[in-house]
Amino acid sequence: MFTGFPTLQDHSPSTQIVLCTMGIVIMAVAYRVAVGLRNWRRVGTAATAILLITVGICLGCSAPEVPSAPKNLTEEGTAIINLSAVTNSSQNNEVFHEVRHVRWLPSAVLDEFGEIADPRQPFNTTDAVDPGLPMRQLIVAAVSEKYCIVSYSEGGMFFIPLQTRIFELTAGRVKREWVSVGGGLNFRDLKATVESGRILRFEPVAPYAEQQQLRAEETKLSHLRDQLDRRDKILENAGRKPDGSVR
Repeated sequence: MFTGFPTLQDHSPSTQIVLCTMGIVIMAVAYRVAVGLRNWRRVGTAATAILLITVGICLGCSAPEVPSAPKNLTEEGTAIINLSAVTNSSQNNEVFHEVRHVRWLPSAVLDEFGEIADPRQPFNTTDAVDPGLPMRQLIVAAVSEKYCIVSYSEGGMFFIPLQTRIFELTAGRVKREWVSVGGGLNFRDLKATVESGRILRFEPVAPYAEQQQLRAEETKLSHLRDQLDRRDKILENAGRKPDGSVR
């Protein structure tokens, strides 16, 4: 209403109370002055009353200004990220929200990672493993309704300072997954590197649950082969004479 005039929201709560009180007092005094006028020709006194009323309104009833929308949504932790370069689909725009703590990641994603440290928290960077520390450290992540993007560091014998995984989520589980060396150091950088399609080279990988199932099937096949080998040896030994010759 009054352009450039400070609003109540520009002050601390205690200052707001003082200003409101002052506004009410000034308006009350102005009203008494106006009512007490016997000669309205006294223009100077009337003008003073009007001025006091105006100052009271400005101090006590200044309407707060509506904040403008941020010019760059990535500064507010929300941005639209186009995943077409990763998913190879023509239209794949998703609204992502920045994730700054591991506990905010979807449970299905945490199941894929196992233990992972928060940003700037200690983790095992080499193969000299401390059992009390995780092997990975979160750098930056973003989550939408259908996808989760995670850039992280991974320790071990071959230290990977920056790697990114993108998860497609459905019904509380990981449906598809892509991985690439490199990634974003912050939310803005993550958006730029994923959308470019040139910096990162994402390759599809099987989700952890599928990998576990494949390993279980491979283990069953290995046990079955061992059983068949033992049976063949038993049959072979049963067909030999005590001197070793075949019957």
